Amino acid sequence: MAIGIIGVLIALIVPALWGVRSVGEKSITLANLRQTHTVFELYTQHFDEQYPWYDGIASIPLSPSDEPGSSIRPGYWDLSIYWPGLMHEVAPWREHFTTWLGGGAQRDDPPWKNMASSVEVTSFEYCRSFMARPQLWREGAVDDPGLYHPVRVSDVQSPSSKVLLFDRELSHLRTEPDADRDNRPMVFADGHASEHRLSEATEPVALPGWEAGSPLHDTPNGVRGRDY
Repeated sequence: MAIGIIGVLIALIVPALWGVRSVGEKSITLANLRQTHTVFELYTQHFDEQYPWYDGIASIPLSPSDEPGSSIRPGYWDLSIYWPGLMHEVAPWREHFTTWLGGGAQRDDPPWKNMASSVEVTSFEYCRSFMARPQLWREGAVDDPGLYHPVRVSDVQSPSSKVLLFDRELSHLRTEPDADRDNRPMVFADGHASEHRLSEATEPVALPGWEAGSPLHDTPNGVRGRDY
């Protein structure tokens, strides 16, 4: 009888403990998103008030300058994942890469060891609306090469409502397969981090030539629009 009661108690307590851990790790994720926003601020200050941008042609370095060199030439929009490769000057990876991970995320190697073969370098995805001029997300836009240029800080008209990065990995839910994954930790262009539902984000628009858009990435009017 006593063994049965203990079993019932364990069955009740263990999920509760998982829940407590999940909440704690989500808090770490939100704190790390805020710190990552600070790195993006450093980048914009260093590069004439422009957000990280990639021309789709040059290679992005993957290794610190004192490590054996490696680089990658991703697709234009793949900067949403490979943005850490642009941060060497403003945020040396050895000191910063652990803050680019969600709570509970683990990596067997530092990011410069496996970046070319894995998209799981960082937990946080950079919204592609910061990678081209806002007119590209305007109704009736055409695929104009002149719009594939850097976004400036001053282009963001509602920084408290436009998401800069969001948690793609959701590592704080790794032990909860049935958890609600619509809720996403994210950080906005003004630096505040909070959790919101993707399903409640502004309806995205499709880029010219694309069949559909993605929430947060394809906000109407790009960085001049609002996600929430």
